[in-house]
Order: sequence, then C-alpha cells, then structure tokens
Amino acid sequence: MIGQSLPEYYFVRVCIAGLRLVAPASVAYLLTCAAARSILVSPVLGVVAVCEALFWVIFLLRRRRFNKATPPVPPRLSRSGRRELFEKCASQITDDYPSGWFLPPNSEIKRDNVHEWILWAMFASTPEHASPEWDEEIDEYVSVVEKTLGRKLDPGRAHGVKSLRLSFDPIHMLHRPLVWYTIVALVDTLTSVLLLSLGFKHYAPRRPAFRTFPSRPLLTLFSKSAATPHFPYWYRPPRAGGSKNPILFLHGIGIGLHPYVPLFREILRADPTQSLLLVEFLPVSMRITGPMPPRRTTLAAINTILEDLDIPKIVLAAHSYGTFLAAQILAPPPDAESTDDPALLLNRKVTALVLVDPIPFLLHLPAVAHNFLYRHPGARRANEWQLWYFASRDGDVARVLGRCFFWEEGCVWRADLDRFSAAGGGRRVTVVLGGGDQIVPSADVRAYLTGDADDDAREWAQAGGGAERWASRSGALEVLWFAGLDHATVFETKARRRLLMRALDPPGASYGSVDTAPSISSDGL
Repeated sequence: MIGQSLPEYYFVRVCIAGLRLVAPASVAYLLTCAAARSILVSPVLGVVAVCEALFWVIFLLRRRRFNKATPPVPPRLSRSGRRELFEKCASQITDDYPSGWFLPPNSEIKRDNVHEWILWAMFASTPEHASPEWDEEIDEYVSVVEKTLGRKLDPGRAHGVKSLRLSFDPIHMLHRPLVWYTIVALVDTLTSVLLLSLGFKHYAPRRPAFRTFPSRPLLTLFSKSAATPHFPYWYRPPRAGGSKNPILFLHGIGIGLHPYVPLFREILRADPTQSLLLVEFLPVSMRITGPMPPRRTTLAAINTILEDLDIPKIVLAAHSYGTFLAAQILAPPPDAESTDDPALLLNRKVTALVLVDPIPFLLHLPAVAHNFLYRHPGARRANEWQLWYFASRDGDVARVLGRCFFWEEGCVWRADLDRFSAAGGGRRVTVVLGGGDQIVPSADVRAYLTGDADDDAREWAQAGGGAERWASRSGALEVLWFAGLDHATVFETKARRRLLMRALDPPGASYGSVDTAPSISSDGL
C-alpha cells in the first residue's frame, strides 16, 4: 500500500489519470484518422487504438450486464437466528450507529429509511419484495434502533437519504485499459516464476483459457489438473524430515499472490521442510473472470483441495478478504453438522489461525463497507486514491463485494473465538491489526478483542518489529498491534514478516531472533 506523502499523491494521481485517458484518447485518435481518411503517425498506433476502443466497449457492456442482473440472495436466517444476530450487533455499537449506514453523513433518518435498511441487513430483501409476515419482527428491530438513537423515529422517509445496501446498490466500476492488464500479466508471470523457483507446483482447472483475462496459456499448459473447477492453487509439498502442518494461505484483494512472496520465501528459508498451499481467488485479483462462487461452494472447493492433496491438518492464515472466508471456517453455521456443511469439515482441520487486517470483526459497523465501496478519496491522500481506483472500482472486485459478499455469512464475534479454541483443545488465534488501517476500524476491533476500551498501555508488551503484543491468560488469543500501519503494509518489512512467521509457527519453535517481552495477560479467552 502506498503512503501519504505529497510525491506519492502526485504519482498515484498521474497513474490514474494516465490509465483513464487511454480509452478516450484512442477514440479521439480513431475519429481524427477517420476525418483525415488515413492512418496517422503509425499503423501500430492505429492497431493499439482500435484494440483499446473495442476493449472500452466491452467494459461498458459488462458494466451494464452486472447492474441488470438480478442480485443473488443468500439463504435467509431463521427468525431466532436473525434475532440473535441483531442483539449481538446492538450490543457492540459506536456513536454513529446506525446513522453511519446512511448517506449523506449525519443525515436525519426517518422510520422508512431504517425499515429499508433492516430489510437489506436482516432479510436480504427490498421494500418491493418484503413479506407482510416480517412487519412485526421489523418493528421490534426499529424499536431497538430508536433506543440506540435515544429518540423516536419520525414516520415517513427522509428524502435525499439513502442506506448503504451492498447487494442492491449499483456496482460502481471504472474502465481499465488493455495496457493495465498487460501490467497485471507481467506481474503474474513474475510471481509464477518466483513461486516455481521456491518449489511450488501449480494446479489449474481444466477449462478454456479465455474464461479469465489475462489468461495463463503457458502456465496452464504445464500445470497439474486441479481437484476443483473453481480455483487454481499453488502447492509446495513437505520435504523429508518435515513434521509441521501445512500452511493454507487465503489472500486478499489486490494483484494476487505477488505481495506475499517475500513472506513465503522467508518461511521456506527458515524451514525448508515446510509445506504451503496457496489458493488463488481470481475474481479479486484484478482480472476479468467469472463471479465468486457462493459460500458453501467455495468452502467445499477448499476442502476438496485438501482431501486431494491428502492434508488432514492445517495452519490457516488469511489476509483481508481472505479473512472473510477464514471466518466462515472459524464459525460454522449452527446447523453445520446436520447439513454436512463444509465449514465444519474445514474447522476440524485447523490447528491454528492467523488473521491479518481482518474484516470479519464488528462487520455490522459501517466502516468496512463505507471505506472500501462508498468513500470518495480525500484530498491529497495517496493511499485512499490507490484503494479507490485500483481496488474498489475494479469491475470484478466491485461485483464480488456488491453481489457475492453477504456480511452475515462472515461476521465473527468474540464468543466464536472461545468456541473455536475450546473445540480444538486450545487452538490459538492470532489477530494482526494496523493502527492506521484505512479500511478496518482497527481501534474498535482492538478494544473489542482485548477488552481494552481505555487503551491502557500497561496491558500490552513490546514485541519487536514496531508491534505491541497482547495475549489472553490461556494464550488462545494473541493480538499484534502495529501503530500507524495501513492496510497490508505489515508484509512490507522483514521485521514485521518475522512476527507473522512466529505466529504461523507452532509454540516452542523459532524463526530467528525477534525482540520480545513477556506478554502481560488480561481478561480474555
């Protein structure tokens, strides 16, 4: 993630402006050539302009198709399940809740505004498709909201006020030119070469290469056949003498696995026998591809991969969007056993869990949705401009978050950590937070996990690498706090990565020297 200096701001703005100008410049060039009845400058330039103009048309057609498609609806919770979820949300609120779920900020909301928002949040529905049977239940939730606000809601609707409803709001996406996808392909090729040099083997679904753009014809040609048609993945088998469980890594939104390669390299340098499994989620990797599969299909595919590779136990590590998927494994649905849900099968295979820049905690608060999808970049904030154009306005990423992301499927509560640890005989969870995270409300998450609402530094200990460490009395929950770090920047230095390696390593093992002080326990798991 880029920083916030003035040179970085000008750099990212120039990059964005240059990429956004490619399509209109190509069209203008072609119109000029048509008016002059000749190819100007160079035939090569003419070919490039034609390709870019056609690619822009394809973008417009995809955007129209994405927004015309009927939004998918996840399986609805039972009434008791909805009530339990709503009560959990109401017990953990901030001053702007629920008004933070409405635009413009600090707007005066009325009863119909809240009614519409609850229909989306709890019923995955709209006023046009609402059932009269829900009215009594919704009135109960509205009463809780009024209690939270400390006032009665006026009847009617506040005009000009809209609630944030991810799965029903329009998908906002900006065009990327062919030259951008050329850069993506080059970075992907470099990443593939680096992973192959580290001993990884690539597994690809046997499907037409044109299903994803940029495609990987050479890599796919020499890849092994994947056990699932949904995701490609990289696997480094254990070496002789290795006794540790494989690490399953679920990446976040961005340019695929490239930002994490230094971490993988250092893990293998510290222990050459270690086995790693890296699942690739191409819909959030700056590519043009199909949608993200539903929750159950995604988890079943991951379990199929583990079974095909004969991996009975794993250490699960996830970053950002990957933590949303990990959360579904950490906290399977209440009926998981009776329905043979793959989340429960995966849960039983996890021996330890590391969540970096996690989005599942306090997901009922508006921060994550607002910061990623609805916030316009601030003046001279380079990191916000980078996130806005290169991530949140990417077409396939926007579709995943707007049509394949259902908050109730991946929100995690402190009690879920208790159950996860107890069910596995003391399994450890490590949560890594950056104090300057522009997406995750990290200060609120830190307070929620540690019970440290007053930010009492006496309950924290220095952990080296610029981090503070907190651990529960049982040692089942560990929180690493990097003051001032933005989203994803924990992977950028060797000292920070070393702390991640320690979290991924079983107790008693070491990945080299890290200055650590004994943790000071407080109330916890």
